[in-house]
Amino acid sequence: ESCPVLVPTLYPTPHPTLRPTPEVVAPVTLCENYGCDGGFVWKLDGPMEDNWVGQKNDKISEIVIQKGWKIEVFRDSNFQGGSKVFEAWDSAQTIELDQHGMDNKISSFKIYELPTSPAPSVTLSEPTVSPTFVCDRTTKQIPINEVLASSTLQSYKLANPLSNIVKVSGTATARTSKASTAYFYLKDTDGNTVGHLNIVPSNYGSKDGSKEFDIPLNGVSSVHMYSWWNSATLSNLVFTIESCPVLVPTLYPTPHPTTSPTAIDKTDYDFIEKVPRMSQADIVKVMNWIKAEVTMVKNEFCWRRSYGRGVGKPLHTCERQGKVKIGALCYSHCPPGMKRFGFDCHSVCPSGSQDQGLFCRWNEYGRGAGFPWKFGDGFNDRGMYKRCERKHGKGKCEKKGAIVYPKCRSGYKPVGCCICRPALPNCDAHNLGGRFDLSCAKKIQIGDPTPMDCAEDEDEDAGLCYKKCRGGYNGVGPVCWGYCDDSQVDCGLGCAKSDDACFEGTYDQVLAPLILAANVASLGLAAPATATATMTIKVAGKVVAGTTRVGKAFVWVVKQLQTTGKIRKVDGKDTFVLNGLKENGFKVLTEIMDPMSMDFNEETKATIYAITDIIEGHTGTNVAKESYQAMRDYKEAFADDFAGQTSTDISDELERNFHPLTARFFKETWAEYSLTELAEAEGWETADTILTTASAVDITGVMGVVDAYAKPECNAIVPFPSTAANLL
Repeated sequence: ESCPVLVPTLYPTPHPTLRPTPEVVAPVTLCENYGCDGGFVWKLDGPMEDNWVGQKNDKISEIVIQKGWKIEVFRDSNFQGGSKVFEAWDSAQTIELDQHGMDNKISSFKIYELPTSPAPSVTLSEPTVSPTFVCDRTTKQIPINEVLASSTLQSYKLANPLSNIVKVSGTATARTSKASTAYFYLKDTDGNTVGHLNIVPSNYGSKDGSKEFDIPLNGVSSVHMYSWWNSATLSNLVFTIESCPVLVPTLYPTPHPTTSPTAIDKTDYDFIEKVPRMSQADIVKVMNWIKAEVTMVKNEFCWRRSYGRGVGKPLHTCERQGKVKIGALCYSHCPPGMKRFGFDCHSVCPSGSQDQGLFCRWNEYGRGAGFPWKFGDGFNDRGMYKRCERKHGKGKCEKKGAIVYPKCRSGYKPVGCCICRPALPNCDAHNLGGRFDLSCAKKIQIGDPTPMDCAEDEDEDAGLCYKKCRGGYNGVGPVCWGYCDDSQVDCGLGCAKSDDACFEGTYDQVLAPLILAANVASLGLAAPATATATMTIKVAGKVVAGTTRVGKAFVWVVKQLQTTGKIRKVDGKDTFVLNGLKENGFKVLTEIMDPMSMDFNEETKATIYAITDIIEGHTGTNVAKESYQAMRDYKEAFADDFAGQTSTDISDELERNFHPLTARFFKETWAEYSLTELAEAEGWETADTILTTASAVDITGVMGVVDAYAKPECNAIVPFPSTAANLL
């Protein structure tokens, strides 16, 4: 029996949070318009994160989620700000974001695949019946009667915020013979639109409208009214408020009693494997992460990290030199008392002097025709002085010859009757050059041109300017390269622990043998103590034996698989199984566990394996079973020493992110993967036997889809993958 999954709510009969929508191919679709009608339609085809929606920022109004998926949306970029989570457990769902205060307010998001089963089944001794509750509904009328001109907005603030609003109704009256489109926008205390009502009256008529909300609106503190086409009157706004008994929130309805499945007789199976319920894609993501981390630990060579810093541009500024740009060159600023003239600096003429090109001159000036005697003055000078002083001031006139003239200004002396001449200038005091009569030569500072350079936030390389590299990087042309640390040799494009590793890393592009050799070194293999030792294998042309628990288990499983025929899955109708399973086959029961708790959820998968051929000369019984047991022993020993075989950091990160048993599963899976890769690298096969038969019993089916080895970037940080089983 399957029970529907409900969203937590305080109401006994919850309003559906999400409404079903027709099937869409993509797991999650983001739409600009409601109904995905017009605008952009962004189809996302798997688990992903986007910390900045870009051109789609703050433009998403509707989300369509397929069954088995969920999305967490954030108001701000980089997964910041307010957020909401929407899930689709048992059917595709459509979310109208205006019902959740998120319309056109999404800047980043994360998409996850839900676990296959939304919740563990619950068995009760007796069926329970949910009590029936009746919710009370009351209405609240708002005294609004607003006349709105076309395309105008009016606001009305409620005396107190209202909550638990399940319905809003109102009346709109057209004030012209044409149609009007009137809106009531319901806003929360932060100004977010949490709901709206749209009414379209026409031809001076009135029209009532109402809208019910699947999720009760809370915190409505104001109403914004708007008439889009033509003027209208909005009135009779009524809120319907629902009050219900409070129940304890629950994620699941009260389950009906279930009948326990028939118990499985585990004694009928040779091996029982516990596997977390995770998609193959999630398992592969974790395996690829382990591979990347192991590569960085085991490899003595790494590529220097790099990134492009754009196309260089020509030298273009004089800022660093503290000079001024003139044409394509830089010139020093003119000192005080000088100004630019072409490419040079010339003295500025002092106040009171005249700029005459290369000279500054203090000029004479005339004091006019004076005030001569005229009839009526009598036979004295008083008339001439009186007229002069009336114009120039008392005491500011003097007689020269028979005529009275205004006195020369301070610093000037009369020359002849009518000219006032200044004193000879002190050119040195004015910071000028040599004197000639009343003129001082200007000083000239010849321009000192220098080439332009790059701005403060740029580097110059080969005559071009590039943006400065981030800390820890050195720029070479348009590329920024990471530094090698003090313990490494600089190999140009990479860094290594030694000159030999530098050579190998640069010229040997096949990385797998180097990593596999490092893996062998950590297994604890050495030359056998005696020449007659039999528990040995050949690795890289040398005969070795195990010296540690992992090494001994490794040698034993290799020996077993080298003498075992090809293993394959068979079914009960297979003639070979019926005739030979007793001696050369085995049965495996796979129990699917909850990855978060590793509790058994009663889902199993039984598989029969058998050997299709027996190696010539090998007549042992149950050789397939022995080989499988040897593989299990090796995986357990490897997982027990996982930190030593990989690194403490890798082991700790697995245990930090997963349930201990789920982390153990990944450690054992990596052990099996390492063995199959080493087998292929060494070419361990004879006749119809191949050691990669170990992957024939790959429970999860991931052995063939893990990424190939790739030389790592120096100091690279590989983020731990996000899966449905992560505890963090």
